[in-house]
Amino acid sequence: MVCCHEFSAAKSKCQKNEEWTETEYNNICKTVLLSTEDVRIWIEHVGLTSERRKAGAKKAAETRARKRKDNEVVQVERPSDDDELWCCVEDQNMDS
Repeated sequence: MVCCHEFSAAKSKCQKNEEWTETEYNNICKTVLLSTEDVRIWIEHVGLTSERRKAGAKKAAETRARKRKDNEVVQVERPSDDDELWCCVEDQNMDS
């Protein structure tokens, strides 16, 4: 049976991009009963997945901010004496 605690600790270390010593590789290999090469591949995979998730979260935040900005209502005061307020809204669905 594979020890979940060992995998959790290793995954946490991978996500923080911490360096692994040869002793740590050997210890995790003994614990999870995998070869050193398999553990190295898994560690690389977890690190790459973590980097991609961070990049995806950043991209999603930028996209949400851009969409909020695109959907803002622009208010323009009409230069007249009757104090009317004009609102210009671009309809995103007009081209559909």
